[in-house]
Amino acid sequence: PKPELKTLKWAISQFASVERIVGEDKYFCETCHHYTEAERSLLFDKTPEVITIHLKCFAANGSEYVSSTDFYA
Repeated sequence: PKPELKTLKWAISQFASVERIVGEDKYFCETCHHYTEAERSLLFDKTPEVITIHLKCFAANGSEYVSSTDFYA
């Protein structure tokens, strides 16, 4: 099946989405010296006037898409 088309806005929102750190990937707290669940995210304080975006056409499982992929801004 052909993958559904994604937008550039969607790709940026996925890049900056909150990632839960749980299970074997728990965060080690330097203060209490225990592994704990955490959340990690990326926030843009200020955007540059010019931005270079490298689009990769890979599925989340690492397999390469065979057909061409279109991105719409």
